[in-house]
Amino acid sequence: MSDTDDVAMTEAEASQLKRKREAGSEKPPAKKIRKGKELRNDVRFTGARVGDVIVGINEGQTKGVRLKVVDGETFVCGKAVEKFGEEAVVEAYAKWYRLSKARARQLLMDRERDSHATHHALGQACNCDPKRAAVCPHDPGMRFVIVEPGQLQVSAGLVGQTEVDALEAMVAEQRVASWKDVLQLMGKKTLAMQRGWYRVQGYPRVVDTPDEEHTIIDTTAVETETQRDSGAKQWVYLGDDLTVRVSGGGLQQITAEEAHDVVCEQLPILQAALTATYKEENDSAAPTLTATQVTTAMTALAPLSIGALKSTLQKTIRFAALHVQLPKAGEDAPDACTVPSCIMAACTAALLFSKTGCFVPDLQMFTRGCVGALKRLFVILLEDCWLEGAPLQELAAAALVLQRCPDMQPGPGLIAMAVVTSGKAALSSAFWNWREVGGSSTCSKREIPVSIEEMAKIGQAARILRLLRSFGGDMDMADKVAAQARRGRAPLLRCKWAARPERMPLEHMVDQHAFRGIGHCVRPGVGEEFSTIFRAVFHEVTGVNPRWATDFDKEGFEKETVVSRVRFGQKVILGRALKTPLTELPTIGERQIQLTLDRGVLQQLLGQGGKGGKATGKRTLIVTLGTQDAGDEMVMKKPTRNTADLYDDIVPEEREAAIAAVRAQAHTLSTPYPIGKVAKFENGEWTVDGKSWEAIVGGSDEDDGAMEGGLTVTVPLHPDPVREWKGDKDRGYLRVALAFKGAGMAEHTEDLLRNICRITPQQVRSRALALLQQQYRQVAMPTPALNGSIGHDQLMAYACDPAVWRFLVALSLLVPGALLPEQVPKFSVPNPMLLRVLVGWLCNAPCQDSEEERGSKADGIERWSKFQVDEGVLMQHQADAVFDMLQRDKQGTPGHFVVLDVGLGKTLLTAAYIRHFLNETTLDIRAVLWVTPSDLVQPTLEQLRQRWKLPACILGSAAVPKRGSINLVAHDHLRKRFTKQQQRSQGGAASVVEELAAWAPFMVVVLDEVDTMYANTQRTSAAHRISALAAKLVCQTATPLRNSRHEQLAAWLARTENYPVEKSNWLVAANSMVSKQIDLSIEVEYREEVVPMSQEVRSRHLAVGRDWAAMARLTQDATDEKMAAVAAAAALEHGGVLVVANDEAHVAALVELLQRQAGVRAGTFEDRGDEAFNAVVVSKRHCRGYNEATRLGAIVTGVYAGNGADRHQMTGRLKRIGQRRSRIFHVTVYMQHSILELLHQRHQSVDTMNLSLEALGDKYGVEVLRHLQDSA
Repeated sequence: MSDTDDVAMTEAEASQLKRKREAGSEKPPAKKIRKGKELRNDVRFTGARVGDVIVGINEGQTKGVRLKVVDGETFVCGKAVEKFGEEAVVEAYAKWYRLSKARARQLLMDRERDSHATHHALGQACNCDPKRAAVCPHDPGMRFVIVEPGQLQVSAGLVGQTEVDALEAMVAEQRVASWKDVLQLMGKKTLAMQRGWYRVQGYPRVVDTPDEEHTIIDTTAVETETQRDSGAKQWVYLGDDLTVRVSGGGLQQITAEEAHDVVCEQLPILQAALTATYKEENDSAAPTLTATQVTTAMTALAPLSIGALKSTLQKTIRFAALHVQLPKAGEDAPDACTVPSCIMAACTAALLFSKTGCFVPDLQMFTRGCVGALKRLFVILLEDCWLEGAPLQELAAAALVLQRCPDMQPGPGLIAMAVVTSGKAALSSAFWNWREVGGSSTCSKREIPVSIEEMAKIGQAARILRLLRSFGGDMDMADKVAAQARRGRAPLLRCKWAARPERMPLEHMVDQHAFRGIGHCVRPGVGEEFSTIFRAVFHEVTGVNPRWATDFDKEGFEKETVVSRVRFGQKVILGRALKTPLTELPTIGERQIQLTLDRGVLQQLLGQGGKGGKATGKRTLIVTLGTQDAGDEMVMKKPTRNTADLYDDIVPEEREAAIAAVRAQAHTLSTPYPIGKVAKFENGEWTVDGKSWEAIVGGSDEDDGAMEGGLTVTVPLHPDPVREWKGDKDRGYLRVALAFKGAGMAEHTEDLLRNICRITPQQVRSRALALLQQQYRQVAMPTPALNGSIGHDQLMAYACDPAVWRFLVALSLLVPGALLPEQVPKFSVPNPMLLRVLVGWLCNAPCQDSEEERGSKADGIERWSKFQVDEGVLMQHQADAVFDMLQRDKQGTPGHFVVLDVGLGKTLLTAAYIRHFLNETTLDIRAVLWVTPSDLVQPTLEQLRQRWKLPACILGSAAVPKRGSINLVAHDHLRKRFTKQQQRSQGGAASVVEELAAWAPFMVVVLDEVDTMYANTQRTSAAHRISALAAKLVCQTATPLRNSRHEQLAAWLARTENYPVEKSNWLVAANSMVSKQIDLSIEVEYREEVVPMSQEVRSRHLAVGRDWAAMARLTQDATDEKMAAVAAAAALEHGGVLVVANDEAHVAALVELLQRQAGVRAGTFEDRGDEAFNAVVVSKRHCRGYNEATRLGAIVTGVYAGNGADRHQMTGRLKRIGQRRSRIFHVTVYMQHSILELLHQRHQSVDTMNLSLEALGDKYGVEVLRHLQDSA
């Protein structure tokens, strides 16, 4: 729907108009806009031309997007103008641009129009469907650069990290792009570029003279005298009644060498400031500033990222030291040297101008290096020091110009001004007391007058910072300073010269704001939780400012316990940031290691990229090699959003053609395993570099008759470390481990590893194992958010992770070929085969914690004597699934992913498999952990105990599993933390997940409804941590795809395979799922009841604006009566209806409406089994764990926010064992042209993806259910 509506004419008006037209005396009038409403200013009506800046105006799709047109144009949408009438558009132009109607009409006539649909993309010059951007053969009509990606970044993130990286590169490199380039990264967001969601911004634009009514800021007035006359000056109108004069630079940003020259040119000014400061503060001679010092500082800072440089600038100024001490470049480098802090600050600021920029996730915007330099310096001058006459307003204004004009480079005068201001700020002893702290023995308190002009400048600077967009704390601080300035007095604190530190080590710049990994590598004792560590790092180390700190002790600061412990981690991180060279370990020999190779390795390398193309017929089919027998290729249809295409079977001829097409190709392999380079199908089998794949993974080698057992790899041997690791606090060992690298392993690795494990707590070793499992390129430990909680894009970082990082660093010295410490907390994997060997050794190594002797086989038999399953009750599909799982066990797989539809016996199937596994395994299995959604705990317990007579219980509050029993636990319980008293009684475990992780090697872990553990939450983090250590893992679900993000499914598939599972090959692992699909002979007839949108609803939509939640509620409320009518008809016609509501309030509303319907008795969830009620209303969350709805014959639902798994489960309440009808009915009620209609379409696309996966499962007829019918 558009923002406006046409006004209907009365019959009399229509008749009069008809007569006039027939007489030829009247032209058709322009359509009118409803009174009180206006046309929205967007690209549909204005078009867009070269030089225009286009901004996104759709809250959920394009907010924060800023584009700069560099080639071509987007035409005005002729259909939009025709719809609303030319006169209405002219009036809108006049208002938008403050023009006369005559000039507005001339402007509109000057704009070329097209005949494309209103939803066409920006610059789309063809009629191709935007959903098929990747295959559109036509040239775009307009190209642009992305200044700020805004919401596009979020949309790309929903697709995958590859798309995010591509978008960030496009922004960083200011690459010229078109609508096609962007939409290919947006996944399902195919409307993200439609022109109606963008507006041409009337600014920034260069003007000859500023409007006197605007706020005018001349940044050139504060440029240094040496640069004031250099560079072209121009006035830029920025909108918001703000015009700024800046000096423009060249076409390219400055280089690091040019930044060096800028600082050297400003040395006389910095020297004069330094001399004056020493004279005023200490009445002494100042040291001489030299170009050599500049070169030294630039060389040290060169490797740092833009984030590290901004942190260095702020910490250098904040700490107020006279000099900055630089680290040694290596063991053989000369001693560390120092440079004056004013030189360090000036060099850091200059280098920031030489950086392209970076994306700031917290602000959802790309920040150029020059903008970051100016904005950060502005914040520093308020937050950390006060510089009399500081160009606050000019810094903020210049930053805004450069942010909004991405093709403009800062002029030499502006750069020089920032460099000099940074150097002077480092010399300042004053602080604007916005914190309102008192003075002390080391700093004095005083107030100085603030002129009216200065008040205005500070207030304007604060306003500009909000236009720039910064962190909330920075903007609030600027507002507070402006409010204090309006009182006419500036509250200042001044640090005494004697209290200023002599030196600041460069590593002082490291904290969580620039390096989140600091929490992992500080020495033990700083804090137990990441939140505590982060607070200590900032409040007691990097946030300390002698200008206002109470009784700051410069002599004793470095000796403070917290400071010394934090310094260790800071040095580690700085060393990695500066790319300090590592020493190569000497080689003293070689060693051969044997590695078992999973049969799925070749299949995962080819992935689902092998496709039968047009040669196979009209459609593209995906071909994957069999995971057990490579020659047993699987052929499936491509997952699609087109529901109709999913139901066509693949005919044998089509399958054979697809396989032949893949076999005819030579497939280049990119793999860390030394198995070969090219895979081909030769002589009736798959080969790698001419050698049979079967011979590579295991079997007889015809050349020499030897039995192959996988891969034999030769690795170098390094000398053993000169000292053994003494435990978690052994800094000396860690320093050595972080200084060396190698390609192999220590000579006596196994013995040294056992010694390390003996002094390492089990929870640390277990957590390390969980992180190392299924890693082939990198081991990336999760990092927390700034407040210490779970990061927005990662799994949980646990309190034990700092100890785990130190443990992994210790291991890296023993097996450097397996782990190489990178920037904390990441490790690269030089040789993934060595990492697999290391994982095997860790699994079998002893640990520090006391542990009872491993039980014998006889002990296991006695323990599980009551765990018996009657094989006779298994239906055919269940027995086949158990057989498949046992066959996978023989191949050494760590687990299973079971897909079985709702109500088809996953619980019994899994119990039967566990019984077989217990019979055949040699492992000491002490308990079964069964994790399930909260509302399924009790029903599952009753089913296991009462129906199948199995030993089962609910996991106790202490989280200690009962031996010989199935221990049920709600998935949300996994993230529960113990109280201090519980921790003491538990022997130190801080949480449920820590206790269960210690038990995991002795448990079979079952994750029921694993699809509820996909998102990056504490629940999912805990489940992954336990599952990675389990003796055996069973994941089970009816809906493997919860949404369109395949990587969430891939993460769990990886837990059940011995080869890398990634986004590119997840369908290979999906082929190995134990999937059994049963045709229940119950047809689901889907139907939609579409309610037309009324004028009243349309008006209410416009009233709520862009509040999508409110709009959805309004729409749903307006369809409730229709839902009730449809449900009543279904209840009478189909023998009962299940009505799905959004929430409990909605349940009550629908029950009330249904009670008014004749012949209907409506109840709620509690009445689901009572046959007196022929209509049962439940909320959408009641989708699991009950069977009573099989007595009903229809479902009626609205459209609600949710996921495909829950929708599938709700249908499964009726379509399940026990349903005696051959057909059930599913009716969805929604309002036409509403946000809920769009949501319904998106739901359908996810649901059909799950239908695609069903094609991978074995199919059974309804006859396999005979046992159930007999028992009934």
